[in-house]
Amino acid sequence: MTRYTEADLAAAEHRLAVAEDHDHRANNPNKGRAYLKQLRLEVSVIAGHLRWRQTATSEQIAQADLDATLNGLHPSARSRTVVEHDGQLYQLKVKPISFSYGAPTDWSRSWSPSDLPVGEPPQKKQKLSRPEFRRSTREIVLSRFSRKPRS
Repeated sequence: MTRYTEADLAAAEHRLAVAEDHDHRANNPNKGRAYLKQLRLEVSVIAGHLRWRQTATSEQIAQADLDATLNGLHPSARSRTVVEHDGQLYQLKVKPISFSYGAPTDWSRSWSPSDLPVGEPPQKKQKLSRPEFRRSTREIVLSRFSRKPRS
């Protein structure tokens, strides 16, 4: 996680002010809009980060720094992957945080201490394959509804 300072915020606000003052679009109303939008987003991100730093506990800051470090070291790690860092094992947990039309668009990556062995994530439990499922269902149905011979 990038550690922003008040100086970073002041510099970003200055760049935004200069860009807004230098705004001479002539007859094109869309000229320079993307750059202004990018600068406004940068100011917003830095201000939000500084507000979060003021209210966050030391544990939250330590977790954010750990997540940033491990995400930098293992950018393509899959969910539930276990890695070793500074003699401690950590497991990656990936969760969706935003959706568009029911499909996830952004993901949250957090690392938590683990006692699993280092390597790829553990395999999921095997489900019954369809033929085995049908066979077992057929046996249950036949056993319940079959007629017993009269004696």
